[in-house]
Amino acid sequence: VVERAVEAAHLLSPVATCADTEALQAPIPPPQDRAVRERVDALRERLASARALRSAGRYADARRSLADPAASLEGLEYAPAKAEALLEWGVLERESGEFAAAEDTLFRAAWAAEEGHHDAIAAAVWMHLARTVGYNQNRYDEGLKHAQQGEAKLVRAGRDPALAADLEATFAIILSERGSFAEAETRFARALEMSIETSGERSLPVGRLHTGLGVALLEQGRYDEARRAFERSIEISSERVGPAHPRVARPIYNLGETLRRLQR
Repeated sequence: VVERAVEAAHLLSPVATCADTEALQAPIPPPQDRAVRERVDALRERLASARALRSAGRYADARRSLADPAASLEGLEYAPAKAEALLEWGVLERESGEFAAAEDTLFRAAWAAEEGHHDAIAAAVWMHLARTVGYNQNRYDEGLKHAQQGEAKLVRAGRDPALAADLEATFAIILSERGSFAEAETRFARALEMSIETSGERSLPVGRLHTGLGVALLEQGRYDEARRAFERSIEISSERVGPAHPRVARPIYNLGETLRRLQR
């Protein structure tokens, strides 16, 4: 049995925060009111801290640092900051396994991004929604539609390379989970090219994309190509996080399954 799942959270460009941070830097007019501006600045400092903790895999600490955003956002008349806070909270819910709650929060983030004309954040929100729905909850077609929404927002915002690579990987993992391996292969290959351009040939996301590509190849019976993809993934991932890291286990397992099938 192939370990098909290529954990969505770990395919994102350096822990998803690279693209999310780029989106936050998009030019959005600040609040005109000084008190609102100070409140937004304070909120964004907390969001930066939460993203840093999330990047380190410290999800519980990230949630504690942010707390439930409902109180922070109450009465805040600045939609772009609302979208940013709800995006981060939704991602934390998702990475804590609270998929239904994450879906609800991310939809709220999408509406806030629309209200605030924050297209870059909207693109990131729809990408995370696609993964939450299409990958975590196996509603494949719905997830793919959310990813298409993200692409449309990205075009309007100006095509950020890191977020574009993450969206391509999003299509790939959902297609793979659905069993559409030929389509997934094309998307994984494209995501690999884009990720190499943005983060380098030996980055952790690139290593994990090799695992996804290997699964798509393996399920199509192309065992030699799959073996090379898994070996590449093991090499890169071991270099980045150490050979004993749990995240190296999946490509090792899949390599073993590939070799077993080759010996049939």
